[in-house]
Amino acid sequence: MSLPIYFTRVAALLLGTMTCAAVLAAQEPLQFNVPYRCADGTVYIIQRCEKNARGGEMCAWREEKNGQLVVDAVSVRTQMYGRLKPCPPDSAARGAVPGATPAARPSNGPVNGPLNPAYLSEMPSVERVMTAMKTADPRETALRQMGAFYELMEIIKTLSGPREFGSFTPDETRVLTEYATAQYKVGLAIDAAFPGPYKNEKKVSENIPYHYSRWDARFGVQGLPVFQLFFSPQLQAQFTQITGADNARRAAKVAQDRQTAARAREPNASEAPGNGGPQFIRNDPGTLAARRCVESGRSEMECIGEGLKTGLNDLMGPVLGGAMGNDLPGTGGMSAGPAQLRLSGFYGGDRFKLFFHDTAAVLYCGTLVPDGYEYTVEQKGNQVVVRVGTSPKPIDLTLISDGKMVGPPASFDVAGRVVVGHRTGSAGSSGGYEAHTQTTTTERQIAAADVPNYSAGTVHQNGMESTVSEQTTSTTYEPAWPTPSKRAVVITAPKTERCSAGVLTGTPRVTLTEGIQSLVGPPDKKAKGLPMGLRLLGTYAGQSGLNIEFRTDLATVDCGQAHVAMPYQVENAGGQLTVKVANPAGPFSLQLRPDKTLEGSGKVDVAGRVVSGATNEKILYAARNESCAVGTLSSTGGRAGGNAAARPA
Repeated sequence: MSLPIYFTRVAALLLGTMTCAAVLAAQEPLQFNVPYRCADGTVYIIQRCEKNARGGEMCAWREEKNGQLVVDAVSVRTQMYGRLKPCPPDSAARGAVPGATPAARPSNGPVNGPLNPAYLSEMPSVERVMTAMKTADPRETALRQMGAFYELMEIIKTLSGPREFGSFTPDETRVLTEYATAQYKVGLAIDAAFPGPYKNEKKVSENIPYHYSRWDARFGVQGLPVFQLFFSPQLQAQFTQITGADNARRAAKVAQDRQTAARAREPNASEAPGNGGPQFIRNDPGTLAARRCVESGRSEMECIGEGLKTGLNDLMGPVLGGAMGNDLPGTGGMSAGPAQLRLSGFYGGDRFKLFFHDTAAVLYCGTLVPDGYEYTVEQKGNQVVVRVGTSPKPIDLTLISDGKMVGPPASFDVAGRVVVGHRTGSAGSSGGYEAHTQTTTTERQIAAADVPNYSAGTVHQNGMESTVSEQTTSTTYEPAWPTPSKRAVVITAPKTERCSAGVLTGTPRVTLTEGIQSLVGPPDKKAKGLPMGLRLLGTYAGQSGLNIEFRTDLATVDCGQAHVAMPYQVENAGGQLTVKVANPAGPFSLQLRPDKTLEGSGKVDVAGRVVSGATNEKILYAARNESCAVGTLSSTGGRAGGNAAARPA
């Protein structure tokens, strides 16, 4: 589910019909941490209810279905009776609710029972944090409490590893929501109690003296002894190991940059006799990726993005690479998983469209809000069938030879959501989600060669080290307790739309790199779009050293030290899928077998080039020709590194 739809769904759930006080008095008391089970399999769990400043009660609750978290939300207590009326409580399951917050919490954690992952058992309750951060000054107390919740959330994000970027466990999501809500409420309360400027900010809550970066040595130690107060030495060691590895990669990168700068300052260090220009002397992964990219014949702009992504991934580790995905220029549809058939392009008409890219198909139907769905491409008999995972039933479409796609013969249902209105939250609103921007100041090491590029007052010397202060501004979406602020909220509601596909005409889609080139490049370099129709994503390798990395746009063929990016087509001829590669040195074909291998015959000649140097105006190349036998090629997963990484500079 996309982020905007998630928020609008929460907003829609928070809108309910108010029940009058007389009806409220006649209702059964709400049971906390007890599953209310509905006939359709939906489970509601009320975690707690608290009075707000106006005397009303707000209840924190969660919705689950098939054992999976659907939403964590906050609603007015009177709304809960109508929602729970058809769903009787399962009192026998009290205390066994996964992720439920008990009425009496233990002092060393927010919940009872096993948590997923286990490290969450050490996370302190909101009440314990609030108490531990108290001082004689209420404003300092609030800043310490807000800082502690910030550091606790950063600890969870760090220990969660790659899940930080969109796939937290339900227990991690719940604890993060509790901390975020508490942090937000503390800020609201202190700003109301002490309105106006404080220190250097417009209001108290905008002061963030304890928001150290998780990679800063002061995090959790200086100012707020979070690790000492709340955690075991084992958990602190686990946190330090993760951030220490990140810092080690960063330090190695800084040391390498310093060595490069030192060599550049040496007389004639960057000049080689006879070529009139600087030599390529670096062998870090980012440089190797960019070098392989330009050697294969791709555009320089695309290769800048390729080197940037690979270099950042090497510096920050696989977490960053997972977060960035294919968003940078130059990714060209890189695949991280097993090689697989994919589609590319827009298919459709006025009221029904499908936009296929590497990971999902975005569906447009009638008044439904566009949403992305997983899809598969399979050969069934003589046909290529595309299945899109819609609800209540998936849609099967068939590719035909003229670049078109044929949908089901009859109309079909698609369950989604539609926009039913907008509202402006004001005094008495029942909450929602709000965007909050915060600025964090961190110290960054710079190379000695870069010191002259900064003004004297901004560079800090620490022995042989030089650092500069940098401010990073980030925006988070946090649960909003009822406030008098006004905001626009889009209201959506479930709807099942009747759709008809028929014959869908395809058009190419444009890459990010091509779009940029269209804007800033010469008129004759307008975007042509990616090839439309069947594509392969992934890398295949053979016994002879032949490697082929298929992306949405081109296939990069590696043979020995030669590599060339070539156009390719995937064709269905009488039930046999054939990959035709337009090799400039001699086209060749490969057949895609049922076991997912590629098979060909003969040899492939690759007329490539390697970087030999550079002048101030252009990169210099030397020809490199190689020949490899084809045979059987097996999928090796994601991107191929070729042999560029093994070749000395």
